[in-house]
This record gives sequence, structure tokens and C-alpha cells, in this order.
Amino acid sequence: MRAAPAQAARRDRATSAPPLPLPFAAREEDLAWLDACLAEVEGSVVAARIVGEHGVGKTRLLREFLDVAASRGDIVIQTGPDPWGAEVGYYALRWAIAGLAELPHDGGNASNWNGATPEARRGLLEIFGKGDRAADVRRHAWNKPAAGGLSPDDRRFIAAEALRWALSRAQQSAFPHRVLLAIDDLHAVDGASRNAFADVIAEPPLAALLIVASHTPGFEPGWGGAVRALGGLPKDIALSLLRSSVSLDHRAARKTPQSTGGARPSPRRDPSDGATADHVALGLPPSAATPAGLGGDAATVPPLYIDQLVRYTLEGGSDPPARMADLVAARIERLPQDARRTLQALAVIGDAADRATLQRLLPDIRAFDELLNKLAAAGMIEEHSSGIRTAHPLLRDVTLATIPAGVRRDLHAKATFDSAGDPLALPLEVQAIHAYHAQNAFVALMLLEQAADRSAARGDTAGSVLALRRGLDLARREIFRGELDDPVRAVLIFSRKLGEALARAGDLTDADGVLREALDLAGPGGPDRALVLGALAHVAHQRERTSEASMYLREAMDLARQSADSDVVQSLDKMRREWMAR
Repeated sequence: MRAAPAQAARRDRATSAPPLPLPFAAREEDLAWLDACLAEVEGSVVAARIVGEHGVGKTRLLREFLDVAASRGDIVIQTGPDPWGAEVGYYALRWAIAGLAELPHDGGNASNWNGATPEARRGLLEIFGKGDRAADVRRHAWNKPAAGGLSPDDRRFIAAEALRWALSRAQQSAFPHRVLLAIDDLHAVDGASRNAFADVIAEPPLAALLIVASHTPGFEPGWGGAVRALGGLPKDIALSLLRSSVSLDHRAARKTPQSTGGARPSPRRDPSDGATADHVALGLPPSAATPAGLGGDAATVPPLYIDQLVRYTLEGGSDPPARMADLVAARIERLPQDARRTLQALAVIGDAADRATLQRLLPDIRAFDELLNKLAAAGMIEEHSSGIRTAHPLLRDVTLATIPAGVRRDLHAKATFDSAGDPLALPLEVQAIHAYHAQNAFVALMLLEQAADRSAARGDTAGSVLALRRGLDLARREIFRGELDDPVRAVLIFSRKLGEALARAGDLTDADGVLREALDLAGPGGPDRALVLGALAHVAHQRERTSEASMYLREAMDLARQSADSDVVQSLDKMRREWMAR
């Protein structure tokens, strides 16, 4: 009999709980805009982009639109970032091509590539990792590829050719239906794939299809097309969703203090202000609404914030933070310890986790079914046939940001090994990220250097710069930690390589600054100083500072001769002869 009131309370709570996720609402105009873009597909490629902050519903809008298109018989192919969040080279492009051309996940072989040009075939070999990686390394920024080798521009061209072939093949197979290629979270896609998408849109094949992507504001994808700025939901819609989700009387009773002793007084409000009263009664902080959406004048609330607010309220929370990241962090903090640890492990692993991986990272937890069910019920994770993933990229980012440093280091250190202690067959970029966050300096620097070289070889200058910045940051930290035998030389090497990468990216001012700092670290002689001077000469020549470039080059060649480094001497002399030939 004593248990009856508690059981009744649980039943009442379950009855009052809203259906989650919240209904898709107030996006009719956005769907109509996407339909209009699709209607323009007649004899050419049409490009469109949805731009919005995290949590405004870009992915859900795209999913709703694609579901409707698929129900009409249109062919829908979806791609996006790699599940580890490591910008694995060609990942998004591989999925796009495999889906468009109906290839196996490994790309198949030449028998599957009917109608592909020689350039497209070479691109397919490169994209699916069947090509020769021996030429991935360019020793210096001023070096040109060896005869018969592929330059970064060559690789970028053949990758785009492979995508053009796949788009044409998809359009021919789908006729008379239309083809849609959707790229979610384009800002998180690897640079080589982004380059291919941009190049194909700039020079499209003779195919009728729609390429639609979503990304955050401030990101420049390298291609134009129609743009839809997506904001949050209007405040009245947000309040309506909250009213339909949570009983107003129930909420008010929960927020009414039992006594005023020691309670914080509520700020004074105008009783006639109904909107403010709704904000208070429903738990929506007035400052949670942004002043204006990206494309409108009225204050808006991100749908993800509304979803998190409802869940936070049902979990017994009060005084919700106005910032979405803070609200997510507050919900994570309220989780039971083992559930929170499980979520942290999932965030470290990425969006392709499974129970075996969790067991390896958290061996002291015997069973995960109950914990995963709890996290799924809380809307923090989703479980699919492909694995277990966090429910939203922002949730993963906040989880990673709130993991204690030592815990995160240990999780990353375990993430690259199987239960027998043998290395897992993970992509190079993923291994580099785990070693970087595990603070395994020697391994991380080696892997980051390789990742930077591969990115540069693919024409992904942004990826190369990012990997080298991480390497430089780690090398600088090692000066104080002392785990490397010569951390100062590691800083020198990564500074030089970063300067060269910035020069390849066209950021000559930053390249000059980084290389000058490297020159200060180099000794008065030796090959390291010669290489830095050579890079400075290359940058100065690119900036059309001829006398400065000649001065750097002469000093670099003198030091290289003194060090008897014939390879560097030949490389510098070749650069000098190329200058003279222009």
C-alpha cells in the first residue's frame, strides 16, 4: 500500500510527459523554398544552401524535405562529416560517389566504373584509397612534383572528375526522376571533399540534379547558389510548443516555493505583461530568445533549446540557463555518474561506437543496456544499425568540453587499441586526433605531420594548416612537460612546415610571421636554418619582394653548402633557376 502513491505519481508524470522529439513546426516557408529549388532542376545542376546556427533545425528541415522528395520517387543521396569528427580525407566524397553510382562501400573496381573517363578512373582510385601514396609528401613548399607524379591541383581535378561521372551516372539511372545530393554540416566535412563539391558546382556536368547543403554562418564553402538563412522559431510558436508539452499548472506548482525563508525574491514584473508571464510560467528565460533570426526581424528561439528546456524541466530542473550550451551542460551534470561516463566515452569515440568499444574504454562498468536506455530516453544518444551516436553535434561538443582533462586523456589513449592491446585499423586522421588529446607527444607529432602531408597532397590546404597548428601547439607544450628529447627543434620543424602550408594557402602575411619566429629558434647555422631561410625566400618572392627573397636565398644556399646537405642545395638552386627563367 505504501508504494501506491509513488506509482501513481510516476503514472501522472508519464501521462504529462510530452511526445519527444517535439513536433516539426513553423517551417512551411522553408520547405516551400527547398521545393522551389528542386523545381528549377531541369537540365543543369542547381545548388542551394541552408545556413543557420547550431540547434536551429537545419538537419531536421533537410531530413523532412528529403523524405518528401523520396516519397515522390526522387533519388536521394546523403553524405556528411566522418563519424569521428576528424575530417578524414575524402570521407564525404566517398559516400556521395558510392551512393550516386551505386558502388560498394570500398568503391569496387574498374568493372564497376563503366563510362568513366581515364581522369575519373584515376580519381576513383585516389578517393577510395587504391592509388599510390608514395608521392603524398612534398618535401618543401617550393618543390614541384616529380615527373609523372600528381600535383595537389591534379589530385583536386581528378577527384572532381570522379564526382562528375557519378552525378551523370545517377541522373541517367534515375530518369525520369530527379536526383538530390544532400550534404549535412558542410562546415565539418573534410577539405578534399569540400573542394570536389565546389569544383563540380563551378563546372557542372550535363546532368539535372539538386545539390543542397547545410552549414553554420561565417563558413565559406567556395560555391554560391541559392541561400536560405534559417533562424529559430518565433517566440509565440516556441511558447505554444511549451504550452502543449508541459502542464502550466504543473509547472507553476513546481516553481512555487514552499516557504519564503531564504528564498531568492523574484524580480518585479508588470502583471499586465502576458508574454513575460508565459515566459516565467513555462520556464523559458526571456533572454533565451535571440534578438533576431538570420533572416527575420522577430525574436526567435532555437528548436534545440526548446527541446532541451522541456527535457530539463521533466528531469526536475529549475531556473534554466539562457544559453543553449549551458543548458545542455546542466543536463549532462545531472546525469548519474555511470551514465555521464558512458556519454563521455561515446563523445570521445564518435558517432560509430558500439557496446564492445564502450566496454573497452570503461571496463569497470559491467552492463551498458540500462545506461544506454537511460541516455536514449533523455534524448542524448541514438542507436542505429551503424552504431551508437550522440543525438546532436552540439551535445557531443559540450560533452567533450566538460570532460575532466585527465579523464579525457585516458579515454583517448584507450580509443585506438582493441581489447588485446593491438592498434585498431583507424584512419590516420583519427589516430592523430586521439594521440593529440591523449598527449602522447611523439606519436601525435608523427601522425599530425603525416596527416598534414596527405592533406597538402590532396589540395586540402586548410586541413594541412589545421594539422600543423595542432602539432605546433603540442610541441610548444612539450617545452614545459619535457617528454620529448628536443622539444625546441620540434617547435622549429612544425613552425617551418606551418609557414610553408600557410604560403601554399595564399596566406603570405601569416606565413612570413610564423617563419620569422622559426628563424629566431634556429641556431646560427645548420640545415634547419637553411630550410627556414629557403621558405622565407619563397614567401618573399611570392610577395614580389625580389631583393629580400634574393638575400634569404643566398644565405640559405651558403648554410646548406656549409652543412654539406646536397639535397637542400639542389632544391634551393632549382628554385633560383626557376626564378631566373620567369
